[in-house]
Amino acid sequence: AAETEEGAFALMNTALNLPLERVAPRDAARLTGFAAWWLRSGEAPQQAAAMRLCRRLLPVLGPGSPQREAVVQAVEAADCRSSTPLLYLQSRLGRLLGLDVSGYQALLDQGEEAASGVFLDNLKTATPWVLKAVGVEYLLDQARQGEPVGALHIATHFSNLMKVSENVVVRRMAGNALLNMAPLLTPARRNEVAVELCEALETGQSEISQYIPPYLGQFLLWLTPRELDESLNELLRFLSSSSANVAAAALSTVGAVLEHYRVYARRFPEPEEDRNRRRQRMAGLLLKGLASCMDPVRQEALRVLGEGLFASKTLSYEEKTGLFTLTAKKLLFLIHEQPEGELTFFHTAAALSHIYRFAVEHRIESGPFVFEWRDKAAAFFPGTFDPFSLSHKGIVTAIRDLGMEVYLAVDEFSWSKKAQPSLVRRQIVSMSVANEFDVYLFPHDIPVNLATPQDLRRLRQVFAGRELYLVVGSDVVANASSYKAPAAGDSVHSLNHIVFRRASDAEGQEIEADLSRITGRVVQLQLPTHLEDI
Repeated sequence: AAETEEGAFALMNTALNLPLERVAPRDAARLTGFAAWWLRSGEAPQQAAAMRLCRRLLPVLGPGSPQREAVVQAVEAADCRSSTPLLYLQSRLGRLLGLDVSGYQALLDQGEEAASGVFLDNLKTATPWVLKAVGVEYLLDQARQGEPVGALHIATHFSNLMKVSENVVVRRMAGNALLNMAPLLTPARRNEVAVELCEALETGQSEISQYIPPYLGQFLLWLTPRELDESLNELLRFLSSSSANVAAAALSTVGAVLEHYRVYARRFPEPEEDRNRRRQRMAGLLLKGLASCMDPVRQEALRVLGEGLFASKTLSYEEKTGLFTLTAKKLLFLIHEQPEGELTFFHTAAALSHIYRFAVEHRIESGPFVFEWRDKAAAFFPGTFDPFSLSHKGIVTAIRDLGMEVYLAVDEFSWSKKAQPSLVRRQIVSMSVANEFDVYLFPHDIPVNLATPQDLRRLRQVFAGRELYLVVGSDVVANASSYKAPAAGDSVHSLNHIVFRRASDAEGQEIEADLSRITGRVVQLQLPTHLEDI
């Protein structure tokens, strides 16, 4: 196969990945002679592959060796004036060999004229991918030297290559080149490139959503805190898309940001509390994906959590520990909350395998995990939730911010409403609060009727050893039959209460709730006006 142009091209590109410590001198000599022959005799793709391979093998070629001399002769004899990428490779390789490259450099120093040809060729489908890859390398070198072409123009070109190139190698080289260029761009230009790449995710094309997120996630960490938060808002919007590809790409991007988030503190100093809050928010976005009603989105969330984070070599041991203690309880709940198909089952198994390996390592190295939620009071919030509104979510977050864990109990049915099926309402609630920590759904198989003392006794047993509060609106206290009944030992009156005051009911009538009959502790709260009327 190596006797054909296609075979030679494939062989030389494959040899680039050989570990040099495994290449014996005899093998290096054979590969070098092979590359030198094709550099003298091949077309542009073979010449580019040959020079890339020679550059890779130079460290194992001894000074003055016959193989090195063969490479020198081949480089000097090659005519690369018809292609800027080839000329660039010839110049770089000649410099490594100690040759006089002033003639090559004079041709390359044409500035905008040489670069514009590379811009044009890189976007043509007829251009061999290896020349596009070398073109990316050349343009990155131009940007580092501060050439007049313009860093923004080059960065935009790299982002276009990531979107439209038909070859994976070129996409990845363009992505890595864009990350290397990020320090050279002004904050405004970084934001411009980031916005363009985020808009590309929204198209939902699989080739874009597969390759852009790992690089976009790292590029976002070059934005200022305000712009980074705005980008996270945009990714949150993508998670609500009806397209599984768009939502999955957003999850993959968030995972990449979270994986490399440690570098952000060195680039943009800000209070530790703000950084931790942003890290918690990103973890919440991944959990929101895990609660999705679309299987491909749940599968991507599982992949990011398992392979992308807990199996990551970039994320530190301490960061994994913090992520585990933050998300473990939510993960257990969300994984068991929805029925799963066969493919999702295997995604779940793979993710749990990575998480379990880390958990075992932590237990051996550092002992048991320390969870903050064990000492928190529990707030039990029952309701029909048809539908779960912003008002409900405002109540939940207000209670959570008091330092409590909130458990939402979705009623099976309602005597006064024609409610949707309970499992539909439950899934809507789960999706709505998935990104809120310390907020969970109460188990579906433990019914609780506030008018039944036996149910309330069981509720106390479920939260044994923790302070328990019942969350109700003032209209419930005023109208529900369980509150009008005489107080007894285990009746609803004996529970601690969090009562949300409502000025009027649905018909506009003023609510007068008698809280004196409640013997437990009572905490009264009120929603902001813009949420109270929902």
